[in-house]
Amino acid sequence: MEFTLLLIVINFLLFNCQLPPTLYRYGDFYPKKGNNDAQNTEILISGGIRDVIKRNSPRFRKILVRNSESNIDFQTEDSRLMTSRAKQKIDTLAGLVTTRFGKNMKVNVLKAWTDVVEKEDKLSLHYEGRAFLIRASNNDKKLLSDLMVLAREAGFDWVYYKNEDSIYLSVIPDVCQTKLDLSIVVDSSGSIGIVNFVKVKNFLTNLVDFFNVGLDETRIALISYSYSVHVEFRLNEKQNKPAMKEAINKIKYQRSITATGDALMTLVNTIYNENNGMRRDKSIPKIGVLLTDGYSNGDVDVFYAAKRVKEAGISMFVIGVSD
Repeated sequence: MEFTLLLIVINFLLFNCQLPPTLYRYGDFYPKKGNNDAQNTEILISGGIRDVIKRNSPRFRKILVRNSESNIDFQTEDSRLMTSRAKQKIDTLAGLVTTRFGKNMKVNVLKAWTDVVEKEDKLSLHYEGRAFLIRASNNDKKLLSDLMVLAREAGFDWVYYKNEDSIYLSVIPDVCQTKLDLSIVVDSSGSIGIVNFVKVKNFLTNLVDFFNVGLDETRIALISYSYSVHVEFRLNEKQNKPAMKEAINKIKYQRSITATGDALMTLVNTIYNENNGMRRDKSIPKIGVLLTDGYSNGDVDVFYAAKRVKEAGISMFVIGVSD
């Protein structure tokens, strides 16, 4: 987990300290990080391979997802298999390509996950489902530079004009593949503002993609609050990504006071309850994430509620929401 977070920080700094090219040629890659060696730079940016994910292994079933996006042409059935983060980025890229070139143009994925190790490429991130070899669906080589630019816009961590007829893309490991009982507490008070509230919902929709969600994987619960507290779904409800995203999009903006203490007590008394999906297994961390603009003015004292959260063994993280 610490290594992955470090990669995210490195990637953030690279994004904000370098100006991406607008034209790429065969052999170019980005970010460069002052390095002319493509493989070493990719390891620095996207991280090295842990091991080969073998077909039908526990890691295969846990980490890889199947992409059924109709806006992408997949060369083989295996080219549909990838990590959640990789799926999110390639889906975004497919949308950008359609917007830029029209509905008849698609991304053609030549290669994604494979467990067939090549002697000359034993460190490929393809073996973990974190890399793609792609081209435009019409195989127009003149579009490869544009695909590189759009891939960066889509959020790919590293892009490489690797071959004369295709480009290579890779991503960092998924943020979390560990089982969690995760709860998200969303401030929908008037002081947040509707613009920030929409941003929070978009953030949550993307956040869901970074976890292996399911009753036997990471369980997620969601609370929204302002004057009153609403349990959007518990740890044993809507435990699949489409259902969660639908529920997130339906969260109502209440526009009233900020009853943070009340929301935290709902977390302790309702969410982290075995009847509502909390697992008894002590090896599964109980994690809470609070998104708020900070000031609490509800009935329950926020310091008392925070103490109760700690006593319940819930590790709480607070994300500030502001303009």
